[in-house]
Amino acid sequence: MAIMEFARLTSKGQVTIPKNIRKELGLETGDRLAFGKNERGEIVLRKANLDTFDRLQNLIQLAAEQEGITEEQLLEDLRKLREERRNANR
Repeated sequence: MAIMEFARLTSKGQVTIPKNIRKELGLETGDRLAFGKNERGEIVLRKANLDTFDRLQNLIQLAAEQEGITEEQLLEDLRKLREERRNANR
């Protein structure tokens, strides 16, 4: 690992990404970030783009297929979760 920077986590779970890291990732205000875990168990931070979302979609699809879950079931579960979150925020 060539770049090592440090930051402090706030009580709200927020962290300021160091300037050198933002520059390395090409991050700008308003960009979306993707967090994941690689094969070695390390947490990975990436600038989210369509490729990132495509990879995530493929991972979810593969896991669902392995569990025998249909796309319709996934969408219904997502609808239920959204409804639960809306109700919890009232």
